[in-house]
Amino acid sequence: MPLQLKNSPSGTPQIEINGRFDFTSNREFRDLCKSMGPSRSCVLNMRGTTYVDSSALGMMLLLKEQVPDVQIVGASPDVKKVLEIANFSSLFAITD
Repeated sequence: MPLQLKNSPSGTPQIEINGRFDFTSNREFRDLCKSMGPSRSCVLNMRGTTYVDSSALGMMLLLKEQVPDVQIVGASPDVKKVLEIANFSSLFAITD
């Protein structure tokens, strides 16, 4: 499954994104965000993400509207480059 919602031991929702994160993930990502319920923080685990396009960036912005504190972890150099070009480091905490 390309997208999975899990909780960290502290209870923080974590969305794992594996493979391509593009328009084909739109419905699944939105459904995951809705099922997450109200939360102050969330982790996007991108360790398994191989590709990100502009629609994925838009989905991430929609998540940011719902959850004030979103942390992106484990992005590959290629994915991180896309996030940096889009200036997402000013909106999201991006860590290895």
